[in-house]
Amino acid sequence: RNARARAIAIEGDATPDTTVLNNITAEGDLHIRFGASLAISHVRNGDGGMYLTGAGMRVPARFVTVEDADLYRGQFWLQHIHMVSDEFDECERGIFVRKVSARSVAVPGRSSVILLTDVNVSALPVAISDVSAELVNLKERIMVMRIANCAIANSVWKWHRVWLFIRGSIGGPEGAFELASDVALRNVSWTVADSF
Repeated sequence: RNARARAIAIEGDATPDTTVLNNITAEGDLHIRFGASLAISHVRNGDGGMYLTGAGMRVPARFVTVEDADLYRGQFWLQHIHMVSDEFDECERGIFVRKVSARSVAVPGRSSVILLTDVNVSALPVAISDVSAELVNLKERIMVMRIANCAIANSVWKWHRVWLFIRGSIGGPEGAFELASDVALRNVSWTVADSF
């Protein structure tokens, strides 16, 4: 809480507890590996991205909440999350991303500004709202938002106020949004409003 740093790396992927970060200011990348759950809010990053990595099936996640993150020059990645409903758990479970802004300026070797990959969710909500991603001075193929290698079943995905921009492209081809062929959606209600 209330931390300022050049870069931050947290290795908490073996813990059954909640990893909590609040009011973080950094200039470099934030690499957060978490276990059962993650709550992160009020992040300001001047020259780096935020890479949030779960423990996959080794430690099933209970919830992931990201709120109010401003990444002036960096990517936002959410990956390796395995989450299954537990009717006896009283906490709000699911993936909730609210008020996130990411901006990438011609970074080679980075596949997306916003990436969701290896996310497996069953009978829990995924809510993405008030998110903006911007790609500036593109030099190679890249997606602004890419969803890949995900399996979602019996869930509700809500996307509200999601804006994706490509500015000053000097190469191509490029794309704003990709739902990759390895994404499996079964009995999923997908709601999109004021997006893309």
